[in-house]
Amino acid sequence: MYFPAKKAGILQPQIQHTSCKHSTLHRTAGHPKPIQSGSFCPSLVSAVLKRLADILCSTAGLILCAPLLFLCSIIVRLDSPGPAFYSQERVTRNEKVFRIYKFRTMIHHAEAITGGVLASADDPRITRVGKVLRNTHLDELPQLLNVLKGDMSLVGPRPERPMFVEKYKAEVNQYEQRFLVRAGLTGMAQVYGHYYTEISEKTAYDLWYIKHFSLWQDIKLIILTVKVLFEGKPLQRALENPVHSPPEFPGPPIAK
Repeated sequence: MYFPAKKAGILQPQIQHTSCKHSTLHRTAGHPKPIQSGSFCPSLVSAVLKRLADILCSTAGLILCAPLLFLCSIIVRLDSPGPAFYSQERVTRNEKVFRIYKFRTMIHHAEAITGGVLASADDPRITRVGKVLRNTHLDELPQLLNVLKGDMSLVGPRPERPMFVEKYKAEVNQYEQRFLVRAGLTGMAQVYGHYYTEISEKTAYDLWYIKHFSLWQDIKLIILTVKVLFEGKPLQRALENPVHSPPEFPGPPIAK
């Protein structure tokens, strides 16, 4: 169950429990009630304004971050053998598959050794520089190019790999609703959760964000994301205490 509340101008969800395929994300008057698909679709005007903001901000971001992108690429190459950049198939709006761009944070050909598995907290495949890039989220800066191309948005659900999408669709209630919008460079789940938050809880954050979409809320989430970047919280501490844990707020469930 999760409830919306306002604090400092941004809607904040409260996740009271996670959910799986055979349960619901929220209840109404004590009875389970699924979220209707149509309620997740933003208006045409909002969609156009959001895309325009994505183009302008990603272009400005690529220009302003060019020196940092160059510096990171050099450091990655010097730290371990292999290319500076890494691309991988991910899923975005309408379950379209695209190639996402990131700085390489693992040893070259890591999946040739272990296969396609999720990274763990002390994954030996992660390089020294890779740990720093992951902790500060700087490994995701190249995704500004994905935003400019239209594969992603600045704010939205985290882009997931096709193999995991099929798995989560079978396990997590309404997981497929995440694909009504573009995947995001940052988002509600990324800010209020962390990398190892349960997928059902991440999905609840994502669906709540889509349900309550507004450009102002996107701006607030981007500001919070910048705060996370400058805090540079170490991974182990982030696992124990997420950077932005939403406080408990009583309020009505989001379903009508």
